[in-house]
Amino acid sequence: MVRLQGDDLSVALFDSTYAPYVALGSRILTQGNSGTDVAVIQALYNVMVNTMNPPQGAMGTPVAITGVFDRRTAQAITHIQSYFGIPATGIVDTDTYFLMGQGVDSNTTYRGPAYGSRQLQQGKSGGDVTILQNRLSCFRYASIIGHPANGVFDSATANAVLAFKQDAESNGDIGFPSNSIAGFGFYDATWIYTFMGGRTLFTGRNGFDVVFLQNLMEQLGYYTGWITGYFDRATQLAVEAFQSSQGITVDGIVGPTTFYRFGLQNPIGAPKPLKMAWPMVSPRSPLPPITECSTLLSPTSLAPSAYGGVIVISANPGHCSLDVIGNQLPDPASYGASYTTYSFLITNPTGIVIYSSPMREIPTRNGSWSGHLDGIDFPSFKNSSIDVMATNSSGACGPIALTGLGCTPGSTGCANGVDNNENMTDIANCLKSSGYLFAARYLGGPCYIFTPLTVDEARSLSNAGLLLVSIYVGANTVSAFTCGTQTLSQGMSDGEAAVSLATTVSQPVGSAIYLDLQPNQISTQETWLSYVRGWVTAVTAGNYKPGVYSSKTQLSIIYAQSWGANNLLYWLTSSLASDTIVPAPCPSSHLSFANLWQYVLEINVCGQTGVDVDSAQNTLGMWSLP
Repeated sequence: MVRLQGDDLSVALFDSTYAPYVALGSRILTQGNSGTDVAVIQALYNVMVNTMNPPQGAMGTPVAITGVFDRRTAQAITHIQSYFGIPATGIVDTDTYFLMGQGVDSNTTYRGPAYGSRQLQQGKSGGDVTILQNRLSCFRYASIIGHPANGVFDSATANAVLAFKQDAESNGDIGFPSNSIAGFGFYDATWIYTFMGGRTLFTGRNGFDVVFLQNLMEQLGYYTGWITGYFDRATQLAVEAFQSSQGITVDGIVGPTTFYRFGLQNPIGAPKPLKMAWPMVSPRSPLPPITECSTLLSPTSLAPSAYGGVIVISANPGHCSLDVIGNQLPDPASYGASYTTYSFLITNPTGIVIYSSPMREIPTRNGSWSGHLDGIDFPSFKNSSIDVMATNSSGACGPIALTGLGCTPGSTGCANGVDNNENMTDIANCLKSSGYLFAARYLGGPCYIFTPLTVDEARSLSNAGLLLVSIYVGANTVSAFTCGTQTLSQGMSDGEAAVSLATTVSQPVGSAIYLDLQPNQISTQETWLSYVRGWVTAVTAGNYKPGVYSSKTQLSIIYAQSWGANNLLYWLTSSLASDTIVPAPCPSSHLSFANLWQYVLEINVCGQTGVDVDSAQNTLGMWSLP
């Protein structure tokens, strides 16, 4: 049997390359079977292995796509079954197909017939048409279909089927008939290229389609967790956030309407044959530069434990937005039975309310509320006040819980910050007044010999209005020094230590910890990569966002790993100047995916020596204390 890989693999020709054609899910598969359904399963497994990044590591290695159910394929199926918690038999049965998003027999979805069991064309109707529409609606074809799946193969659906085939052909997947009929090759292609849409997804329903859901939501900016295939609470919250943004029912359940809405936000069509890890939206471009405009809100006597912050972000010239956050706010009803929510108001110096917006509760169980406005006029913030107020069901505002002054950004470029080995409490106010947005400090680590960050210093920097960035100096093997041990297990141990140190200084979960990996490691690439991976795994398991501080070459190598890419934050060290540049140079100008850039080394800032100057592309992972 010829083994075809990458660009040599045409899904449209599976029925001739891996004959006979057998619809996925139409039979129980065991060792010795052969056919297109085996090839589809092998291809799906490879896509998932290359896409998932569960905390415990990959669930196996790719298999050859041969169309023959051999021992390696049976072992791969065992990995799938064991990972998702069903009997690990190595046999593809009804429940295993369901993990792959294919409902058959007792698991048949949308009242049947099973997807792929018959040829479909205009005029047909049924549950398999609903699945066809769902699958295509997760991509650019949603705009062609024009509505959520309804189970009727109309002219718009026919046009979408033809467009899918044409996209696949233009991307090198040759062999599709130039018509709008859903037949053998089309089904194989949709099982591999579209995948999500074969069943409704909700908390507790796990599988390969959830992998795609998490991947797509990450690319759209709604999900930041591991790509695990488990529909957990974090996945549900991300779905709810997406549904809320689309103005559809917010229930955390992914059905035809939500599939369709995903597709309206995803301009991607059919990919090149198995060349991509997964057919997702375009690679994330650098996030928009932040502005140097932020202010803290102060609690009132009515809410003494509350705290919050206001961050103004410029997405692009002419389109600006405002986010208002309130944390540890009391139940609105504590101000009176009629108050059910919070709102924020912006009042100019003459007492006129120029903006107001409702806020929504973030389900963190600590009284967190957020509000957002688009189309903000920056100059209007100057000397304006911002108040977070309890609000009743009719929209009338009452007692003030948080209050503060607005701000006016001086530029829409990237922002400067500093990092240093020593305590910066004494220069905190000077740093803020000098235009620095953040201060980076070291938590410690096996290679750190200077003064680590303390909770008192963190609070002083926060009180001055600075954001914090945390660094952990891990094991390094460079020509100047060697310390620590670079193994996977030691990386995990050091990652756990980093989490413990972050907890000691009251660093909020969800914020970032950067691993200091010095440039020009002299250990083998495999050695230091294994250490970094272990560290990343442990930090993520501790509910912090992992980042890496290193050279352009080493960051690029890490970014190329399946567990790297957009799962991490990146801090580039590459000296450019001898003094602070204003406005700050953006990290993306030197490395497209970098969040931070250390571009000046060891200068005198605010009277403190040995200070490095950094620029920030965005505030991801930064934190502060109340």
